[in-house]
Parts: sequence; C-alpha cells; structure tokens
Amino acid sequence: LTFWSTEVEAWINARDTCDPPFETLDEETSTYTVHICHLTQFGLFYQQKPNAVAAVSSALVNLPEDSVVLDGSASVDPDGDVVAWAWDVVSKPALAATTPGAAAIGDASAAVTTVSRLVPGFYIFRLVVEDNNQAFDHADVAVRVNTTPQALFSRGHYEVSGDGVVTIDATGS
Repeated sequence: LTFWSTEVEAWINARDTCDPPFETLDEETSTYTVHICHLTQFGLFYQQKPNAVAAVSSALVNLPEDSVVLDGSASVDPDGDVVAWAWDVVSKPALAATTPGAAAIGDASAAVTTVSRLVPGFYIFRLVVEDNNQAFDHADVAVRVNTTPQALFSRGHYEVSGDGVVTIDATGS
C-alpha cells in the first residue's frame, strides 16, 4: 500500500511508517490489516469513471428522411471532466454494408454529430467517453429506419361517387 504524503510531496510505502509488524493476516477471518503510523495527513483517492449518456434525435426514421443527430453532450464525470467522445456503428443492416457512404458519421469525435445516408434497417450506435484520468464508459442508442409506406392499388380498385368522392381499395398495400 502506498499513499501520497503532503509533508514530503512524494509517494510513501505504508511499511516505512511503522515498526514491524507492518501487516497482519487473520487467517480465521481472512482479514488483512496494514498498519500506518506517524501520519499527519492521509487521504485515499478513488477514481470514478465517467457516465456516458447517448441520445438520438429520433429512434424511428421513415424514408425519405435519412439522417439522425447523435447527442452525447449529457455525459458527465463525477470527479473530473469528459475530455473525449467517440461514436461508432456497432450494428447495421446488410444493405448498409453494401451501400457506399451509408451510415456516415459526420464527426465521430464530437459530443453531438449527425449520421446521414441511412438505409432501411436497424442500427446500433455506440458512444465511448473518456475522462481526464483516462477512465472510459460507453452507452448505446438504437435507430430503426423504415421505408416509406406505399399504397398499392390497380384499375378497378377505386370508385368515384356522384359527389366527386374517390374511394380507393388499397388492401394489397
């Protein structure tokens, strides 16, 4: 066990602060005790990881709309600052893999960015954030892109009444 001594401004081994025994092990209770002596100031520091928060402007997109905004700006670090964001596509439809430029992330290192040229299917986007102590966290967000519904009808599947109302039978849609 080491600790930071504000007295000498250096890391100190706890063994160097006491006469032996430096540590004891109680085998019956499986308790390990380290003895620290002669300290005027002592502090333990625990590094907390950041909390990644991923949001999307719309989880359901209907073509011809083909873009969404990914937003990681609500990500926080309880004991420091979030210093880096990284967006990636974790999962995408097979059509996106064969369509050049599909699911293009505008600026993958920005807290807020746009994904464009989405094709029909289901996507998972991952945000990884890093804090000022090189700790990481990630969050995922899902987007479904649907094709535009189309009404299908053929000749003989519509009626025009005497008052000009058109009734269409689109049960084949």
